[in-house]
Amino acid sequence: MAKTLLTALFLFIWLLLAAAALGRIELFPQLTQNPELWFQLGPLRINMMYSFWFLLAVLFYFWINTSPAYVVSPQERWRNDEYFRQKVRDLEIDYKNKSGELRTRTVLLALLGYGVVWGSIALMATIGVGLGITAAALLTKIGNAAAVVGLIPIGFALKLSKALLGGRGGDSGMRLSASDAPTLFALLEKIRKKGKGPPFERVFINMEMNASVSRHTGLRGFFGFGPVTLTLGLPLMQALTGGQLAAVIGHEYGHVAAKDNALGQWIYRIRNGWLYLDESMKTEYLWYVLRLNRFYHWFMGIFNAYSFTLSRQCEYEADAFAAKISGAKQIAAALTAMETRSEHMRKNFWDDIWKKSELLPEPAGTPYQRLGGFFKLPQEDKINLAELKKAATNYDSTHPALADRVAALHESIHAPEPLTLSAAAKFLGERFEVQLAALFDRAWREHNRAAWKARYKEYQSALATLDALKNRKPSGMARDELSQLIAAAQVLQDDKRILSACQEILKREPDNTGAKAYMLGLRLVLDNDESALLKLDDLVRVHPEHMPTACRFALRYLNGQERKEEAKVYQFRLDEWGYQNRAAEEERRMIYDSDVFLPHNVTPEYVRKLAAILKKHPEIGSAWMARKQVHYLKENPVFVVGLTPNIWSLKNRKTTIRQIKRALELVHFPPYFQFFWIGEVKGLELRLKKTGSAAIYKR
Repeated sequence: MAKTLLTALFLFIWLLLAAAALGRIELFPQLTQNPELWFQLGPLRINMMYSFWFLLAVLFYFWINTSPAYVVSPQERWRNDEYFRQKVRDLEIDYKNKSGELRTRTVLLALLGYGVVWGSIALMATIGVGLGITAAALLTKIGNAAAVVGLIPIGFALKLSKALLGGRGGDSGMRLSASDAPTLFALLEKIRKKGKGPPFERVFINMEMNASVSRHTGLRGFFGFGPVTLTLGLPLMQALTGGQLAAVIGHEYGHVAAKDNALGQWIYRIRNGWLYLDESMKTEYLWYVLRLNRFYHWFMGIFNAYSFTLSRQCEYEADAFAAKISGAKQIAAALTAMETRSEHMRKNFWDDIWKKSELLPEPAGTPYQRLGGFFKLPQEDKINLAELKKAATNYDSTHPALADRVAALHESIHAPEPLTLSAAAKFLGERFEVQLAALFDRAWREHNRAAWKARYKEYQSALATLDALKNRKPSGMARDELSQLIAAAQVLQDDKRILSACQEILKREPDNTGAKAYMLGLRLVLDNDESALLKLDDLVRVHPEHMPTACRFALRYLNGQERKEEAKVYQFRLDEWGYQNRAAEEERRMIYDSDVFLPHNVTPEYVRKLAAILKKHPEIGSAWMARKQVHYLKENPVFVVGLTPNIWSLKNRKTTIRQIKRALELVHFPPYFQFFWIGEVKGLELRLKKTGSAAIYKR
């Protein structure tokens, strides 16, 4: 009934404003008598200011009748992903050897997307400016109110512009000049001459095992045509020979040397921008009022598949370009060396470095100074190479699998030759390489200090727990001590202690399904008892909440047995659980009109703890709390806390929420909380108050 009356009221207002805009009636003499506010459109004479009011009334009606998009269900999420995969398969078949047509279609789609979004930005900016002009013309209370309301569409236009222009990435590492590494710059000039393309205008060295080229700097960078910027990772240069690095640089240069590849890179960059856009606008009501969310999901369903296919095709073309520069054998050897040595580094170098965090309170060692010597040590490639030869191209990355890339070059995968002189030593010089490594070591220690300390604290706490319980059998422990034992043993990866603790819990609590799932999983992987796998399946059918635990144990067992096909079934189930988890995360992150709020029922002790944390922020005036009814992962409740601001505080509100969440993490606060500022979410205050006993804090 209320919506019907509201619709009738707005229909009356629209008719009134439309009549005034066409000069049929006179509402305000200032707007009727000023000839500058009228323009001729064919046979019609229209008042510009009344037209802005008419548009505002339309927008306001949709504003109060629009809610954020619904939570995407796991089933719909799976269907969307399957549509994407199938669409890419079809496009790869349809546009095989038709790269020109694929580029044309993709560019047209990109222009359509830009047209709709920039058109929306222009509409919002025009409405906002028009309302401001109206206010200046009227100089009345109504006009001044319209000017204030006009800030809403202008603010939305600015945020939408920022979101669309953002996400292009930035420079990383240390910028090099020709005087720093003359041999490297001579190589770049040699590659440029062979490729007959634009010069490398900017060169950076960073800490990654990767190489990349970009053109995102400056105003032209928005369109993908900024200065050519090459970024090389020092570990990559330490892992490859000079010839292999030249081939890798040739591949990267292939992305910008040819006009078609430059266009492909532009598409790749704007694709990342579009993926960033939806996340940025999720809490903006005008995003839904203008139905841009619907357009976005329709558009991305198509554009994502086209741009993904084009980006993958560009990788093959860049490989072919590198083959012309350095030879097919060299680029194939470089790709293989990158794959095998990066995996070797991850498993046998960084794992050892981080292992020290269990015993040392501060980051230790000089990893980047040691990496050069590490890559020269003999390594076992047989198993790794066998896996790489069998690995198929998937849809997680635009980069095809190594086997497919090498096959496209008409070469085969061979174990990398032993490394004697690295590209870093050849093109940077030993002295400069050591200086860079020392610089990166300092940066690495600073960047990882917090994570290192947290890991040290966790490990030492686990050791202390086990030390306190070492002379006691599980049968003599209290229930909370058994839980502490399991938690500590998980940190220390002590499967046998976990098994004994789970067995003891089941003696006391035969219906404890969590302990049973863990016990069966450990029996499976420790004793190779395959009957435990069948029992795990039976358990999950009745208690699906233990799906991830069961699947991880099954994958650990089946992959160890080289039973890859059977493992795929459990990987599929684990992926399904991932869809469920993402739906639960999305459901908890926003407030929807359909949400139901219940009394929080949080203990007074926890309310006092939370209030004490809120009290440390003078920018918070009061807080209200309720429990949100959820549909996914119901065993993990979520509590919504609405904050009212202190009007005298100018502190950034997002910063306040980040600080509160960080404080809760530090004290290991168990419940899951989401914080929102009342006023930024439509009707939140009233909905929280209706639950009863919702007020938890007032300054």
